Amino acid sequence: ASSFMAGRTLTSFAWGKAADRHGRKFGVEASLLLSAALSVLFALIPMLLLALTSRFMLGLCNGNIGSIKTVITEMARGDKSKETRTMTVVVGRGDVGLRLPLQSRSQRISFRSLEAVPWLEIR
Repeated sequence: ASSFMAGRTLTSFAWGKAADRHGRKFGVEASLLLSAALSVLFALIPMLLLALTSRFMLGLCNGNIGSIKTVITEMARGDKSKETRTMTVVVGRGDVGLRLPLQSRSQRISFRSLEAVPWLEIR
């Protein structure tokens, strides 16, 4: 777990800059695609050193939380309660999306799926 967080720490600002330059949707989708590929690679590696390296690379490619948090903050319009509850829903769904990335399009995180969160007023 520490190799993952070390990688994530090194690239969090770079992912934020990429999301600002290319759009948040691009940042989230690229991060999820790379995370899915590296998760499969991690599952198939039989050696500990290579497994730790793949987890570090997974951390390097995991930049979706910052972009998603920014979108939720904008949508909640300053209401911390809405922001907290929505982040809980999205992070929970994201975990499923990372574990089952190839299952179906309906399980992917999309910004439109936040419209189903009843306490957010999306206009």
